[in-house]
Amino acid sequence: MPGKKPASESVTEPESSTTIQTEREGSIDKICELKLDTLQPFKDHPFKLYNDKQLEDMAQSIRENGVIFPIIVRPIDNEKFEILAGHNRVEASKVAGKETIPAILREDLRDNEIQARLIVTRSNIHARKKWSLLDRIRAVTMHHEAIKSQGHRTDLTTEPAETSVDNQQKLNAREKTAIEFNLSSNAIAQYLRVGKLIDSLIKRLENDEFTVQVADILSNLSNENQDIVDKVLKATGCKITAHIAKSLRKASESEIFDRASVEKILSEADKSESKSVNTIKFKSKLLSERFASMKQEEVEDKIAKALEFYDKHAKDVKERRKQSQLW
Repeated sequence: MPGKKPASESVTEPESSTTIQTEREGSIDKICELKLDTLQPFKDHPFKLYNDKQLEDMAQSIRENGVIFPIIVRPIDNEKFEILAGHNRVEASKVAGKETIPAILREDLRDNEIQARLIVTRSNIHARKKWSLLDRIRAVTMHHEAIKSQGHRTDLTTEPAETSVDNQQKLNAREKTAIEFNLSSNAIAQYLRVGKLIDSLIKRLENDEFTVQVADILSNLSNENQDIVDKVLKATGCKITAHIAKSLRKASESEIFDRASVEKILSEADKSESKSVNTIKFKSKLLSERFASMKQEEVEDKIAKALEFYDKHAKDVKERRKQSQLW
């Protein structure tokens, strides 16, 4: 009978597996062919998965070439594995009709939540060429929190560190995160503040209902006050500008911040905006040359048609100018 497996091999050995020496000093990782139905997504995976077209393109590539880069997983209970890197590859493999996928098995991370989170974020930092705003905010927040919780290690993935360990240790968590994401420390600070918004306001940011600048200002409000703002926005359909956000922040510093006070700020801002739109003036010469003896409704109609014509042909004009410069 075979001897008892050591504790480091407590997971059931996949039928097909090899071992590789990685750049993680003194470590040996297994590359296994795992069944897709044994894989579970990382429970706090912060990133959006590919859409239909991106997913189908990857699936077609897998049909033709297979999965070139193994995913990274760690063992969990009941002979299941949690995906740390490669969620899109897993989903695309399912679409491609595959039953298994090559995976690097990180048994050392079975109970190491912090290091697992760092792999989730670092693998996306190195793999993603384009980031949505929300994905970047989620990644920055998760990565920063992981570094704060435990000293940053440079042996988590096969990518070499950009700075020495000694230099890294001199930096605080925000500066380390800035280096990882190739962003300024101030940008990281802003992402971290925006990441404190309640989910419903994050969703509004994701839907482009307001800017990052507005989100940054609103992040100064308590969760309770943010919830009040969100409920008023839902009821009124109003939009928040930076000016309104600053007014809300100032109002939140007072003893009374309720639905009525938020509605009042939004109402006053709406009146101010309407008034500013109504006070647009044209030069008298333009009025006499273009709109002489025309009624207001006719003027508005003519301006609307002119703008529509401009929008329709502006792209063609720009292209012709570009071609003339080439000639």
